[in-house]
Amino acid sequence: MEGVLALNRVGKIEKTVIYLYLFLLPYGCEWMTDSLHSMSGSVSFFLHIPGLVLMFFLLAAKKREYRVSPVARKLAAIILLLNLMSLVMALVQYRELGTLLGRNTITAATPHLLYYFQLILMILYNDYILSQIEFKKIIRVVVASFASIILIGYLQVFYLATKSGAALAIEKAIVQLFAFKEVYVERAQKLNLVTMEASFAGAQLSIFLLPLLLLLTIHNKINRKLGIVLILSLLPILAFNNSSSGYIGIAGCALCFLFLLKYKKPRIVMHIRVYVVLSVILGALLFWPQFQKSELFENTVLKVASIDNSLSTLHRTTSIYTNMRALVDYPILGVGNGIQGFYYMKYFPDWGFRSYESIALYYGESGWPGSGAFLPTYISSFGLVGLLLLGYAILSIRKNIRSLRGTEYGFLYPFFIVSFAVMMLQSYTTVNIIGNYYIVFILSLSAYRYAVPDPAIERLPAARPALHLG
Repeated sequence: MEGVLALNRVGKIEKTVIYLYLFLLPYGCEWMTDSLHSMSGSVSFFLHIPGLVLMFFLLAAKKREYRVSPVARKLAAIILLLNLMSLVMALVQYRELGTLLGRNTITAATPHLLYYFQLILMILYNDYILSQIEFKKIIRVVVASFASIILIGYLQVFYLATKSGAALAIEKAIVQLFAFKEVYVERAQKLNLVTMEASFAGAQLSIFLLPLLLLLTIHNKINRKLGIVLILSLLPILAFNNSSSGYIGIAGCALCFLFLLKYKKPRIVMHIRVYVVLSVILGALLFWPQFQKSELFENTVLKVASIDNSLSTLHRTTSIYTNMRALVDYPILGVGNGIQGFYYMKYFPDWGFRSYESIALYYGESGWPGSGAFLPTYISSFGLVGLLLLGYAILSIRKNIRSLRGTEYGFLYPFFIVSFAVMMLQSYTTVNIIGNYYIVFILSLSAYRYAVPDPAIERLPAARPALHLG
């Protein structure tokens, strides 16, 4: 029957690999990063490999049925085209840029060609999982993962509040387990959860955990009491995270929800929205002097807008600046992915020497320069053509998720809108897509195919009437 997803009887070994892969999506690690770099930045990488092997073996043996979804196919084609553009630009600039820190343009681009090929494999594997495992079971595993992160968050909150030696010992054990280079919570006095630093944790909270939990609860896809408890339990974690990325992301998330809510009387809702926006503007004007002196202003506006108030922000700003200068040289096709390192040296600003991280990159002491948050790196890599391809991908995704409205998977539509909006907001300074398994999983969800009801497939239980988003 056309449109029906054939859910196969997944074996115990494959199911175990898939469930572990899903559970560990938000978990960062630094295993083998010296050799694999960004490829192995997530624990899920080490489940992805055996998962792919099993997938290809079972498909070759015709023990599984799987057709690549139209959106996943388009995303894979776009990524292949981006890789081709990078290779062309590497050849074009080969003589002009010569050799830097032992690399020419081809050797500089090669790791990034592999990173983008990894993205294709990640998207295809996620698409395969969505076609093999019942969606409600996927959600259960993801929610269990969220619960485990919340527990780790409260361990870190307890340490920050009490300086408990026992809590610190457990945190050190977690750090050793995931091979993180430092006990971040001890040094920075901020929550990094299961990531390498607080800004990454803040982005993860606002892009993945909070919006998905809110929508699952509103649409009764999980027990409502459980959902409310998990959401409320995030509040202390958000407060102790104490990162500008977290604050800005949560504000963006809240704003998206405000404009997605739909009630029976839309005029009243519109009045509420206008009232809230005007209240924020009026409050900012009336209390601006007090707000400027507040800790919240320091942790959000200053750290993002001023390079003088945060060395980490200064380091990220240096990469953004050199990426944009590189774009000016090749605005149509970009300079090519991975080749920004040459322009990092060429356009390195004098104020960049105030950041020890930037200095280490400049002198080649901490790897190849030029990588950073997704958006400036992507724009400088692929230029105007890359932006057009990104726009085409977004339109394809939007068309697919709109088709889910009115179905039992309709909550994916507002989830993707909220998550993608916050992701774009964070991708300018914090979030990178390379090796980021939970981000790629969100993109893969946008390719989900609605299964036409079939008696052979177990249906999801009927949900109680609820507020609807989107």
